[in-house]
Amino acid sequence: MKEKQMGEGAIDPYAALSALGVESAGDLQPLTGGMDTAMWRFTTADGIGHVLRVYRPEQAAAARREQAALHAVAGKIRAPRVESTGAWRDRPVAVISWVSGSHLMVAARQQPWTLWRLGVGLGRMQARLHSLPVPQELREGAPGYWLDEALAYEPAIVERLRALPAQASTLVHLDYHPLNVLAHAGRITGVVDWMNCAAGDRRADIARTATTLLVSPAPPIPIRPLEPVVGAVRSTVRRLLYEAWRHGYGTTDLPDEALFMAWAAAFYLHDMEAAAGRPGIWFTNRDLDPLRRWTDTWKRRAGVA
Repeated sequence: MKEKQMGEGAIDPYAALSALGVESAGDLQPLTGGMDTAMWRFTTADGIGHVLRVYRPEQAAAARREQAALHAVAGKIRAPRVESTGAWRDRPVAVISWVSGSHLMVAARQQPWTLWRLGVGLGRMQARLHSLPVPQELREGAPGYWLDEALAYEPAIVERLRALPAQASTLVHLDYHPLNVLAHAGRITGVVDWMNCAAGDRRADIARTATTLLVSPAPPIPIRPLEPVVGAVRSTVRRLLYEAWRHGYGTTDLPDEALFMAWAAAFYLHDMEAAAGRPGIWFTNRDLDPLRRWTDTWKRRAGVA
């Protein structure tokens, strides 16, 4: 059992499943990597894999939006299916289907010759997502519920985006990056973690993806003398994946690019700074310095003090 998974006491995954009427779950294996919810993988007697997702109490609205998004993309985008939803104590809970595959970068490391193909697939999948109709559940309150999250720490950027105005007519993921895209044998097998999904502006989604592709913190190198070599290789791989993603998407040259890039960088930096130092999070505040420089650069380009 995962104790104090989200900092609010112990979570009993078997009790959460029981609240959904699931009594035949095998051993639950905690899943790592998510910073916002607690997740366990389990297999039922029929041999089918599932994921239990337990949200924080204050994430009820986000949980409903995630589930609405998954219903909207079912059969159109490779993504988990919502199998059951409910509540345990004061927490929203859901069981979704297991999606096979490895994180895109893990798959690329296993078969390096597939990197360009995977990057192109990454872009094409995002373009397909942006072509889908937006469900009504996501239109309610948009763009406020995603745009105004940055109001407390970047009010000038948010006010400028509202003045454009930022659109709310596209289905956007807002956390679309290689850790949330799964792949196997050179092809995309699924897109996961839809909790930020919104009725939004595709420029915001593209800016978020570009930022994570180019300046997300990289794991430390255990052998210090190899840092320059490994760093150069990582930089080349990042750029190649970025160019492949752009090629697959089509065009990522968009009006008001600097302002959306500034928003995306500041949004991502805020999330990462909040996560740094948490149990199970390897990166530190110092590892975020490249992201800080990236954020400052785009803010200057956008004319935001």
